Amino acid sequence: MKECLFCGMRSDSRAHTCKACGTPFITESVSYSGMAAPLTPTYTPQERGVAVRTPAPEYPMVVLDACDTIDKVKAATVHIYGVYEKEEDPMDAIKAGLLEGILGAIAKAQDDEDDDEDFEDDEYKNRANAPKGVQDEYGMVGESGTGFFVNHNGNVYLVTNNHVVENTLVNGGGLSAKFPPEISGRDDSMAISVLAADKINDVAILRTFLPIPEKAATLELADMETVRAGERVVTVGCPRHMEFNSVEGSVSNTCCKDHPLAMGTILCTLNTTHGNSGGAIVRVKDSKVIGLVKGGYAEDYLPGHTVCVPVDAIKQLINMYERG
Repeated sequence: MKECLFCGMRSDSRAHTCKACGTPFITESVSYSGMAAPLTPTYTPQERGVAVRTPAPEYPMVVLDACDTIDKVKAATVHIYGVYEKEEDPMDAIKAGLLEGILGAIAKAQDDEDDDEDFEDDEYKNRANAPKGVQDEYGMVGESGTGFFVNHNGNVYLVTNNHVVENTLVNGGGLSAKFPPEISGRDDSMAISVLAADKINDVAILRTFLPIPEKAATLELADMETVRAGERVVTVGCPRHMEFNSVEGSVSNTCCKDHPLAMGTILCTLNTTHGNSGGAIVRVKDSKVIGLVKGGYAEDYLPGHTVCVPVDAIKQLINMYERG
């Protein structure tokens, strides 16, 4: 028999509510399968009354930092730069003459300026005449970017953006790649060449003419179907010629369509700039490549975000090259 705690009326032991007042009887356990459900404590009491969350076994432990992943990515990353001769444009001489005359008039009107300010005027003149990239005294232009080595189908390839190497190829220049000194054991570079390029998806695969260093690493390509928004990612690149700088962020959008023939792009909260192009976007939890840096947003439109080429575009280009 069951006794109602509200009115004291006794009812059959199989009853769920009191026949007199309708108050439900309180039971110790509720089960829909005929067995009492086991109670698993979510919090475990610790000393001084502090409760610590006990994670469920099917969820992985939280990664505290990305140091190990960054070290691996850095060992697989190179600084890519191309050098080619710039063709002289007749208009450049006219512009240089006009600019020189203007700067000469300004310098004459400000004779009291010191040598440092005169140097700044010369520096401004050189910047105004310089094309995109870095120009030296012999008229050679250098393009700078980032690349990384991947192991796909048992073959090792150097991957970067098409726009990193395109200008050098069009102008008949040469390409070089440089490892971090602690990886290569030296501070020089090695020659590289382009095997195949995809202009629409902005991907290029290259090869080296020398074996890669023993300390160098190769990265694995992830499955695009497993990429989810919110996953932590890192990239290592050479922004503004600052070699092998690491940045950490997360995936914010896995499918941004920016071209009808392209595979789309991935959007990540990575603060990148010129020189990061071609760097690997690597997932922290398994150190696999989910894409590569394509470019960042300018001014105030989505600041701190980076547009990334998806990993499927890399796989597609490699497979097309291997099939001939």
